[in-house]
Amino acid sequence: MTAKTQAKNKSIVVAFCAIFFSILSVLTTNISQAQLVPVGELTLVVDPKNPAPNENFKVTASYYLSNLDQAKFNWLVNGKIIESGVGLREITIFGAPAGESLQIEASVLTVEGKTLSRVIFIQPADVELVWEAETSVAPFYKGKPLPSAMSAVRVVAFPHFIDGNGRAYNANELYYEWETNGGKLSGQNGLGKNAAIVNTEMLTGNTKVTVTVTDPTKALKTKKTITIKSVEPEVLLYERKPLLGVDYTRALGEFFELSGNEITFEALGYYFSAQDNVLDYRWTLNGTPINQKKNQFTLVRDPERDVSGRATIGVVVENVSKFFQRASRELTVRF
Repeated sequence: MTAKTQAKNKSIVVAFCAIFFSILSVLTTNISQAQLVPVGELTLVVDPKNPAPNENFKVTASYYLSNLDQAKFNWLVNGKIIESGVGLREITIFGAPAGESLQIEASVLTVEGKTLSRVIFIQPADVELVWEAETSVAPFYKGKPLPSAMSAVRVVAFPHFIDGNGRAYNANELYYEWETNGGKLSGQNGLGKNAAIVNTEMLTGNTKVTVTVTDPTKALKTKKTITIKSVEPEVLLYERKPLLGVDYTRALGEFFELSGNEITFEALGYYFSAQDNVLDYRWTLNGTPINQKKNQFTLVRDPERDVSGRATIGVVVENVSKFFQRASRELTVRF
């Protein structure tokens, strides 16, 4: 057998194996899909899958061995008929309060005369998500610290789960599974872990945080997603007085009237990451860099020159450990 013939036979074998495994893959996929849908049973699908308390939801019936558009439906909630009709495959049900269970039943008479029935139970549960960014703000700041790119945010889940006996679950009795932008958070899932630390996105500006909460019996389950929007860091300038210090409730605007011979400015960065917070300050006077790396700069006026004028003070603040955290500010001093 020549080398050319051996190569040809080898190619035929490889092609045959490829075809065989492709057919096997298709058959396996079809079998798997068939197992997911019980062909011989009436199925009920709820949308949304886990309704919140007092949230309306839809229930849709499916059956693949008969045309349900010609079937007669009776829909029952807690044993009472709420709707009837031919081809009534989908209904909307008013949601129940937390702690109340709904027994939903679909009774179907097919055109072939076969009676079908399916019962499901819906027990609403809900969870609220609250977040707080771990970023820099002024002392006694009354607002909410906002996240910037690549900053840490603490998200806390407050579940509203009530069992069949009317008892509210404590947060530490439930199971939590956290995700951010579709990826699971490692080391922050499990029993009682109702808080998670997430890092905001570097480029998109939006960070999606999802939590799935389940009770120990797996009878109650809910899922909630929030979107946390990042902001650009800012830097504000304040006047530091020798005896009174800094009044952080009064940030300076674009202009400042100098009444004495000197003033000390203090720069404060807002919404810079509180973790790995290594800020670099670069000051300028009338566009010329000043050898001052601290967050304070003192402007001194020559008392012997009794003339009016102006000077432009600039500062750039940058977090050297976070590439996208940078802010600048300019102020004109008139004297």
